[in-house]
Amino acid sequence: MRVVGKGKTSDIMEMLSLTHMDAEWVFYYELRTNAGAMGAGQYMDAYAISRYGGKNHRSIGYEIKVTRADFLSEMRKGNKQDAAKRLCSKFYYVVTEGVCSPDEIPEWAGLLIWDGHEHLGNREWGLYRHFKQVKVAPELPRVECPWEFAASLAYSKTSMGCYRDWE
Repeated sequence: MRVVGKGKTSDIMEMLSLTHMDAEWVFYYELRTNAGAMGAGQYMDAYAISRYGGKNHRSIGYEIKVTRADFLSEMRKGNKQDAAKRLCSKFYYVVTEGVCSPDEIPEWAGLLIWDGHEHLGNREWGLYRHFKQVKVAPELPRVECPWEFAASLAYSKTSMGCYRDWE
């Protein structure tokens, strides 16, 4: 186990992508929840979708917060994650230690705390082996994928190595 950083968003994003590093998942960084002009609309910091129809193409959205001020700003916006709630079967806030407490997380979301360590080689730890799952995200009702979101998925770049085409 090694420490990979001191709570930078990019470090957490890397660990999330490694969490979804198998044939089931396609992982996206900074995914827009709609298509359109550059900068328009809202983003999810990270998004993973299952390629497997038998698992109902489950999808998980992530919002990363590394400072208390950023977290509080997010909470004041209120409706920022409305699109993400419709497009994900689960949604998590991912934070570093001390950024927030579980009771500050909306009832529709879960909470993961990154400990700053890399736990590679421990697949038996489960999907969130790099994180402490403080609050499990509930299943969210999903709508049919809107064409704007489908266009955003097609346009976005997936992270390197997360999609496997050799099954």
